[in-house]
Amino acid sequence: MRISKRGVYRGVLVNLILALLVIALVFVMIFRESFTTDDINYETCRQSAYLRSALPETTLGAFTTISFKDDYPLKCKTMIVNIEKDDLKDKGAEKKIADTIASCWALYGNGDYDVFPSDVYGLTTSCTPCARVHLSDEAKQYMIENTSFKIDFGGYIKNQKFKEGVTYYNYLRDVGGKFSPFDPGFVKPFNLTGETFFINGSRWKGFWAVKDFHTNDGITEEGWGVFGNVTLPRYLNANDGDLIIYYGTVTASGKTNIGYLPYLYYYQIYQPNITKQLNEIFFQWGLTGADPTTSERICNFMEGVPA
Repeated sequence: MRISKRGVYRGVLVNLILALLVIALVFVMIFRESFTTDDINYETCRQSAYLRSALPETTLGAFTTISFKDDYPLKCKTMIVNIEKDDLKDKGAEKKIADTIASCWALYGNGDYDVFPSDVYGLTTSCTPCARVHLSDEAKQYMIENTSFKIDFGGYIKNQKFKEGVTYYNYLRDVGGKFSPFDPGFVKPFNLTGETFFINGSRWKGFWAVKDFHTNDGITEEGWGVFGNVTLPRYLNANDGDLIIYYGTVTASGKTNIGYLPYLYYYQIYQPNITKQLNEIFFQWGLTGADPTTSERICNFMEGVPA
C-alpha cells in the first residue's frame, strides 16, 4: 500500500502540533506551580512599564504634541504587604518594608523607565500606588499595648545592609543608571527620618542633574526648578492606618534636557493633616524673578489599580 508524500507531511505536522501542545501544557503547569498571583501581577506591571517607556512622543519645538504612552495602559495593581505579629521580632517588619520599597523602585527600572506621558503644555507630576503595607490586628494590638515598641523602617533603610557593605539607602541611590528615588534630580534629598509625611513651604533653587553611569557622579544639566523640602515618616504607627508607597515622576513637555524626574514617597493614610500636605507645592518650574510659572503637587495625576 502506497502512502503519498502529502500524507506523510500531514502526519508529521499533526505530531508536531501535538508535541507543541504537550510542551505548552507542561510549561503552564510549571508556571502555575512556581509563581504566585503576586509574582504574576508584579511581572505584568514591570513589563507594561518597560513597554510604555519605549513608546515615542512627538514634539514640536519645546512642546509635546502627541504621546503614544497614553495608548498603552500601565497594568499595575497595588501590592499588599501584611505585617504580622511575628514580623515584629528581630526587625522583620522593618526588613519587609525596606524590601518592598526596593521592589517598587525596581519595578520601574530603578528610575530608568520613563513611563508617564508628558503634559502637552508644560510640566506635571504623575504617580501610581505601588504597595500598601498593612498591620494585622494582632500586630496592631501588640504595638498599642507596648507603646515603647517602634517599627523604625526609616532608620533601617538608612543604616541596615541590603547586601555586604551596602546599606538600603546607598543601594537605592546607586542601583539606577540615572536617578535616586529619594533625591529627585540630585537637587534636594528627602528626609527619611521624620515623624510624618511633610512638605515644607520654604523652597530653594537647584539644577536638575543625571547620574554618570560609570562614576555615579551627578552631572548638572540646563534647566532648573524649585523643590519643596520633603520629609518622609520614619516609623510605622499603629493608629495611622496603612502605609502607601508611591512611585512618582515630574514630566516636562518636550522632554527637554532630562525631561523626567522619578522619585518614591510614602505616608500613612490616617496621618493628621495628610490632605493638606498632599496639596502643598512640591515642585515649581520656570521662575521669573520670585514668581513661578508652574507649581505642582507631589501627585497631580494617578494611574494604576489601587488595592
